[in-house]
Order: sequence, then structure tokens, then C-alpha cells
Amino acid sequence: MELNNKYHTKEEIIQLMSELTGQKIDESFGMFPPFYTDCGRNIHIGKNVFINAGCKFQDQGGIYIEDAKSETNRSL
Repeated sequence: MELNNKYHTKEEIIQLMSELTGQKIDESFGMFPPFYTDCGRNIHIGKNVFINAGCKFQDQGGIYIEDAKSETNRSL
């Protein structure tokens, strides 16, 4: 996953997550990679979301997040 291979600016992370999820990600989104997911297309990210380093999303059934901050190494 390109997201985890090197340093990215906030804008680049938003673009990469938009490509991964297939939807526009709000500019209020923040993330500290690395990030892991099964699919990506079943993740729906709203406004004011921060995903901390090492999170793993098993999104086959769909994950919807808005106004939330994840802890380090959290699995959903």
C-alpha cells in the first residue's frame, strides 16, 4: 500500500485515502500511517476523523466513522 511506504503530507494522505475508499475525504481528516485494511471500498469517513498509527480496518461489512479519533493499533 503506497500510503505506508514513505512520508506523505496531509494533502497526500487525504488523496490516497480518497483513492482507497472511492469517495472524497473531507479536509478535516487526519492520519498517522501505517494503516491496514482488507478492502478499503467499504470504509466511509465523515468529517473530523483522525486515525492513529497502526490501525487495522476489517471493512468487509462496512465501517462508518464521523467525529472520531482512533487510538494507536486499534482494530475495527
